[in-house]
Order: sequence, then structure tokens, then C-alpha cells
Amino acid sequence: MSSNLLLVDDEPNVPRAIRRALRSEGYKFLIANSAAEAFDLLRATPVDVVISDHRMPGVTGSEFLSEVNNRYPDTVRLMLSGQADIEAVIDAINEGSIFKFVAKPWKNDQLKQVVREASNRAQAQQVDEHTGWQTHKLFKTRLSALLEDQPARIVVGEIRNLATAWALLSKDQRRALADKIAQRCAAALGEPVIELASLDRGLFALALDISEGDDLINGLVERLSAPMVIDDQALRLHIAAGYVDSTAVGDSTPGALIRKAIVALTNADIEGTGYAGYRPNSMTSLKLRQSLEHDLSSALARSQFFLQLQPQVDSGNLRIRSAEALIRWQHPVHGLISPAQFIDMAERNGFINDIGVWVICSTMQQLETLAELGMGDVRLSFNLSPRQLTDGGTASWLTVLRQYAIEEPELMNQLELEVTESTVMDCSESATRALEEAKELGIRIALDDFGTGHSSLAQLNALPLDVLKLDRSLIQDIEINERSMTLLKHLASMAKDLGLEVIAEGVETQSQVQVCKDLHCDLIQGYAFYKPLDVEDFYRVLRSERHGQH
Repeated sequence: MSSNLLLVDDEPNVPRAIRRALRSEGYKFLIANSAAEAFDLLRATPVDVVISDHRMPGVTGSEFLSEVNNRYPDTVRLMLSGQADIEAVIDAINEGSIFKFVAKPWKNDQLKQVVREASNRAQAQQVDEHTGWQTHKLFKTRLSALLEDQPARIVVGEIRNLATAWALLSKDQRRALADKIAQRCAAALGEPVIELASLDRGLFALALDISEGDDLINGLVERLSAPMVIDDQALRLHIAAGYVDSTAVGDSTPGALIRKAIVALTNADIEGTGYAGYRPNSMTSLKLRQSLEHDLSSALARSQFFLQLQPQVDSGNLRIRSAEALIRWQHPVHGLISPAQFIDMAERNGFINDIGVWVICSTMQQLETLAELGMGDVRLSFNLSPRQLTDGGTASWLTVLRQYAIEEPELMNQLELEVTESTVMDCSESATRALEEAKELGIRIALDDFGTGHSSLAQLNALPLDVLKLDRSLIQDIEINERSMTLLKHLASMAKDLGLEVIAEGVETQSQVQVCKDLHCDLIQGYAFYKPLDVEDFYRVLRSERHGQH
């Protein structure tokens, strides 16, 4: 990897002599004849190593390199000096202003060795200590050189739960995880990958051949989101990505391209997709997201959330036995906001616990109403998000459930808590204990999205489960895919053998309904019977059914 060297000396013969001595090393050279000119070059171009003479007009080399250290601490600093300046050099070394010095006149072999050490140090400082990938600075440097020769597609991906995953792993395991991520990038993208770097806050960046299409990015997101095992520690990373083509925007400097890819990543959040490309209106979408994030903080106080209930019917008599409570946000300006948009926002900005408590209280209110109407046999379920099952997230919802168990214990058997299969992969011991306590309160525990391949049989055995909800992806193609039918059959049979209730969700056609009945699924949820209903409509349908009019 070639390093950029900045040679600073007011005597032109010195930089020329250094370049001759280092000609075979493959470095790229920048030349400045004053400190002011050197800082102009440092502002414009990433520099790995600065080599400065000690004696310069207006400022000493020690003073100059001390200021370089203040402004550009990642740049490695070397000083050329004669024997007469040795005390100043020692002071500069002790103060951390320079890495090493080269005595004048120098020997070429000695100069080469010192510059190699400085270059290696600079490159080491540009590698993430956890991942071994390039840092942001090095990525921008190499991307700048790349764009001089060819256009590129810049991808910025975000590992949403990286902090949680990091906390579960040792340093060696973190490196193993980083290696697996890099391997999956290579497997998903192959030859088009030009550069890979880690940025910050769980962000990573790729430069790809610009000819590659959207399918490649989608494949990358899917591969990185698939479960992985690190020393028997099962993890599932939550990935999203944004990208921009260097030929599609006016400002194609590395920094501008990375910023636009991050804006596109934000659009993937807004659109509820795994990835998105940068568009001319992307900044408008970003401003919308920022506006929604701001409004989310007051949505609870302004009563902008409401529940919908999606019925689940008994596969035997096709009557409503239970329903899933689903939160909705009615924004006064932007209308109905999908949970796919605002739940992630709530997890990021810390509102998820307050929203989760609201969902529980609202669900309990509906159970109270059902009991008053003489329909207390109908069960209601609510969902927990991944953040609510972190070590710091269990307290709020569990405290509320404990209180309800004291005040209305007769309702607890009609309450069901849903947690997704991907979430339980990252379940800590304290989260598992919280689920166990919820079950001790009389609440049923359901594993949602089951069958997407994230959990193991050992995990199923370790969790206090009552219900398995077969994922809609298993249901959607059973009419045309024999393998899906076989998988569904075995999963349903296994759940029955474990004594678990089975719910098939995402059922949309009558032929799918018949398959679920043939497989002895207990409950069926989906548009084949009901879409999510407003609370009033749910009660109307339930009353009609109970009076034999449905």
C-alpha cells in the first residue's frame, strides 16, 4: 500500500535527494518549501508521513511538527537535523511532536528503514483495531486514488445491533466476527469489491464496480443479515445499506460520496427496505425522517398512537379465538406512519420503552373491555422489539406486567407476549429470565417469525415458549414449492411434539388455509380471513360472529 510523503524544506536540493534515495520504495511525494505551503497541502490531501528539516525560516521544524501533531495527529512526523540541533530534537521526541529523526548527512539505507517504519506506523493507525479493516481516513485516501482511474459505486452499510453484539464477544471473537463479515461481503459481491472499510457507529463502507446492479446490494444485505455463529455464540446482525454512483452526482469527492451514501441509507429506513440508492430528492426524505424523529418524542403525549387488532381464527371452526395487537401512528401532517418506519426510530432515540409500555397498557384495556362484554375467552398478543429485550430494556415492560398481575390477575392468562426468532438469537441471560418471569405471571410466550432459520433447537428448548408462529415466508409459496410444503410440515410436527401451539401467519388464499388445516395448525392469521382491524371494527366482527351472523 503506497504512502503519501510530504517533504518540507526551504532548500530544494534536500527533497530531491530524499526522492532519489526512496525512489524504489513506491511512495508518492508532495513538496513544500515552507510551513504555510505544507499546511495548504495537508488541508487538501491526506498525508501519511511528514519529513521536515529542523532549520527553516520563520519557524523551526520542532514548532512546525508540533502544530502538525495538533491538527493532524494521525500523520507520522519525522525530522531531519544536524548534530548541532540534537537537544531540540530530543525535546521534540519527548513532547511527542515527532516519531523519529534522521541525522544529516544521512545514509540511504538508514533513511529507507526509518521511513518504512513511519509508513508502517501510519498504515497501522488507519486500521480498525477490532475489525482489521481500513479506517475512514484510509478509505477516503484510496477512494480518491481509485476515482482518478475509474468510476465507482459507494455503499455504506449499517450494522444496527453491532454494539450489542460487541458486548457479547471477546476481542478475539470480535475479530472473528469482522472476518466473517468480510468473507460474506466477498461471497456476496466477489470481484466487484474494490475496497472495504469500517467507518464508525457500526457503519462500514464498500467501493464497487459501478456496472453492478441493485440485486448485488440486496444480496449483500441478505447474506450479512443471515445468522452466524462465533465460538458457539449465535448472532444475527441487522443490516441496511445505501449507495451512490460517483457518476450520478455533481460533487464526487470521497467525503461527499460517503455522505450521500449515508443519506441513501437513511432513505432505506424511511422506505422500510433493506437498501436504497441516492436520488436527487434524497435530502427531502432525510429531512422528513428528521422531522418524524422530532415529532415522535411528543406523539405519545399528543395521543397520536392507536391499536389495530388482527384476528387469529381457530383452524377447526374458523371462529376468532385471539388477535394480535399492532401499534399505528397517525401523524397530523404526514398521515399514517408505518411501524417499519417509526419503531426503528424509537429504538435509536430511546423512546421504545415508553412506546412499549403504552402498547401493553392499551392491550390490557382491550382485554378489560372484552371481559366486560362477556368475551373474556379471547386472547390478545403484543410484540416486544429487540431493544426491549436488552439488559437495560426489560425493566419497563416487566414492571408494568407485574403491576397488572397484582391488580387484574384474571386477565393475565389471556395475554400473550411475542418475540421474534431473530431477537432471541441475541437474548441475554437477563432477557431470558425476564421472559420466564412473564410466564410465571401467567402470560403466554410466543416465538414469532419461526422458520426463517435463525434459531436452533437448543434455543427453543432453553426458552419458556408456549406458541410458535410459522413465518409467512413458509406459507407464501407452499402451493407451488414442494420443499416449502415439506419444511412447513416438519416444523409444524416438531412444534406439536414439543407441546407448543402453532399459529400460521401470512395466510392469504383458501388453498393455503386448507394446507394449514391439514397440518393441524391451531390458529390461522392473515388476509384470507382478516386484515388488521380498527378496535371498533374488531368488536363489531366479534359480536356478529358470537351472535351467529358471521
